[in-house]
Amino acid sequence: MFFCIELPQNIRELLTSVQAKIDHPGLPIKWVEPYNLHITLLFLGELAPHYLPVMETAVLPRVSRIPPYMVSLDKLGFFPNSQKPKVIWVGIDEGRDDTIKLHDIIVEALATGAIRGKAEGHRFFPHITLGRIRESRQGSCNRGSIRLQTSIPKTSFKVDYVTLMRSDLTAKGPIYTPVFNAPLLSK
Repeated sequence: MFFCIELPQNIRELLTSVQAKIDHPGLPIKWVEPYNLHITLLFLGELAPHYLPVMETAVLPRVSRIPPYMVSLDKLGFFPNSQKPKVIWVGIDEGRDDTIKLHDIIVEALATGAIRGKAEGHRFFPHITLGRIRESRQGSCNRGSIRLQTSIPKTSFKVDYVTLMRSDLTAKGPIYTPVFNAPLLSK
């Protein structure tokens, strides 16, 4: 399970076109399916069902105090670094601080119910994962060609809710199912 910001259809389509510009033989990348693109706020891992009401009770009132905000896409980046990339992502420009604040509020809310995220101890960095570079051929990835061939059009979208998402792993890839939405402050 994980908390995330779901992306609107037009943003998913734009990011799919970015993936297509990057994709060519010799780049061993496993792309995130368009319907699975999102901004992870907090990864929780597997949780017993009895935690769901605890999470909903803890998160909903806190998130509902945050006003909606705009997020704009930034440039491409790589984890862990550009010399040995394993993940290709798109960063966030406008709305970055608001997204970090939203993450922090969710972490604090869940701590009241003794629920911890899997990435605690790491600095949260808001991004959208586009793809993962396959281990077996990682050395053949030319990140310079990715940078030169691909730019991210300046575009933005409104964040007005967060989603707790369940992830079921299958042979064809993960299947994400919304568990509940937590709306931000409504006017």
